[in-house]
Order: sequence, then structure tokens, then C-alpha cells
Amino acid sequence: MEKIVVTTREVRDVIVPPAGTSPEPAAQKPPLSLGLRLATLPLVLVLPVLCLVALAVRLALRSHSPKLRHAWAAWLNSLLIASGLLTTLLFSMAYFLAPRPMRFVSSLPALEYLPEFPKLPSAEPMSAQQVAQRTAPLVFVLSPDSGNWKLPDSYLETAAVGAGLLLHADKSGFLLATNRHVVDGESWLNPGGRPETILVFSKAGDYGQARVVARHRDLDLALVWMKRGAGESAFVQPIAPFSEAEAGRNVFVIGHPERYFFSLSTGIVMRTHEEKMVQISAPVSPGNSGGPVYEEHGKLLGVVSYKVDRRFNPNAENLNFAVRADALLDSGPWDFQANGKELMASWIKAHQAAFGPKSAGLSPADGGR
Repeated sequence: MEKIVVTTREVRDVIVPPAGTSPEPAAQKPPLSLGLRLATLPLVLVLPVLCLVALAVRLALRSHSPKLRHAWAAWLNSLLIASGLLTTLLFSMAYFLAPRPMRFVSSLPALEYLPEFPKLPSAEPMSAQQVAQRTAPLVFVLSPDSGNWKLPDSYLETAAVGAGLLLHADKSGFLLATNRHVVDGESWLNPGGRPETILVFSKAGDYGQARVVARHRDLDLALVWMKRGAGESAFVQPIAPFSEAEAGRNVFVIGHPERYFFSLSTGIVMRTHEEKMVQISAPVSPGNSGGPVYEEHGKLLGVVSYKVDRRFNPNAENLNFAVRADALLDSGPWDFQANGKELMASWIKAHQAAFGPKSAGLSPADGGR
């Protein structure tokens, strides 16, 4: 505390009231007027500004009387307490009530809380309607991660879109397959500047952020991974060997041609191409890339990659190609990121356990390495 000095003159000037009487207190002007209090009251709405004002007032009043400094300190402390409580309340309401920003969304509730995945392959051949119904939870919209804090409602109306399909689900997360050119865009043949994340949208309308964990060195294939926050339902996608891609076999393609999301097209296997690709008659368009090509039992026969564009080849007519699906069971020719190698090993092990040890890997006769 500051030392208070009382002079003899001040003592002489003190008027002592007669005995038996009580002095009437003199009306004193408050150190802070009501106008000053009202003028500073709105600062509780902006805590950072209030902190700066409090600091400035403290510095400005260093040479003023203790009474004035104490009055300002008490008033500013009250404002700071009120502002802190108000700011905490507003941030809590924004966090729990407002839509969650993209940076905080990692997984898909539509997948996490799905009580049971479809049982594949089916014992009997399925119709196109049965394929569409049974595989509905397994196909997704993939779009480049824009890095926005929050996605606008119209995001998919203008963003580049492709497709992806679920390969493996366990209690730790979801492994999806798609194309390299879907996750990397126009730079997919360029080894530099590749994105690490991609956005995944479900048919239910929710979305999450997935990590790119593997890219095939030779084929247009990529793997993405979403960490799981809830649920324990499991799924393993059966893969058809390349030898089953026989001409005339019925196929079913699901994707998003020209933003007609989750469209089904049907056709047949036309032929195999260079021991890498399956040529199909099922129509595909931009937006189908990365989508599944199922055969009639629900086994994955291929992953849609491209079509011959008639703008550049006017004589081309419905020439559509998918990457052989069993390349997803060969862990050799891949470039892995993060824990991609462990995730692929877990996926292959799960496929072997579900469908037999001969189901995993490519034999040399099939073009394996």
C-alpha cells in the first residue's frame, strides 16, 4: 500500500462536532460517473478489446489518486469477469449447436452407426435392383479437400467429384478404394504436390475427411482411410479374380456421372485389355471414376478408370475401362503413406480369412509381381 502523509495543517482544519451529535456525511462525487460506466459497458461483448482497454487505463492512471485507481480497477474487474463468462457461453453454444467445421469432421456417422453391412457375395445371382439396394452403403462421393473451415451447402454442385467404394471396415476404421486421378486431380501423374486428404460424402448426406494412404505405381488405383470413432460392425468386400472377367458376364456400375449421384448402369464385360483392364459396355461418364464394377454376386470385378472420349476420337462408341480389382490384393507395387502398409496388410488378411488364402495376391500368370 502507498504511504499516506497527514500534515499539521490538515489536522487543524478538521472540524470536531460537539459531543453527543453525529456528523452528517458530506455528499461525495463518485470517482466514476454513470456516463463512463455506461460507455464502457459494451466492451463485455469483445473480450480482447476489453483487455486492451484495461491495460491502457492501468497505465494512464499510474499518477492519479489511489481512490480513482481503485474505482477503475473494481469496475474493470467486473467487466472482465462478465465478458469471460459471456465469451465462454457463446463459444460453448457455437461448438455444440452450430454445424461442425470441416476441420473437426473425420468420419461418417452413416458408416459408424450402421448396425450391419450387406452380406457379400450372394449365393444367387442378383438383379440390378438387388445390386443397387445391397451395395448402397458401400459407395461414396469423393471430392478434393478444399481446406475450408466449413463446407457450403452447394459444395458438390461445383467441386470436382469422383467415386469410391468400401473395401474393409473394422473397429478401427474404413479402407476405401478409388482412382489415383480422383485423389490427385490433374497432377496424378506428377510425383510432387500430391494431397494427403480427400473428402468423402455418403448417400445419407454426411461427410468426413479421409487420408490418402497408398497409390499404385502402375495402375490408376489409390487407397484412402477414415478413422472410426464409434461402432464395431465389420465388412470385407469380396474380390473377383481377373480370370472371372469373362466376355459376356453381367456387370453393374455405380457412380456419379455428371453429378447424377449414385446412378446405376448395367452392361457386360466386353473383353480384357493388356492384363490390366476390363473393358465394359456399361455406360460411364465423368464422375464414375473410382466407382465399383460389381458382378452379379456382388464381387468386385473392377474399379472404373476412364472412357475413350468421342471429342478426341469421334469414332469411339461406348469404350469404357476399369482397373482389375484383384490388384487391390497385391501389396507389392504400391507407394504407401502414413500407416498404409499396415492397413493393406490388415485388409488382405481379412480377405484371406473371409474367402480363403487363395483369394489374396496375384499369380505370375495373372500379371502379378
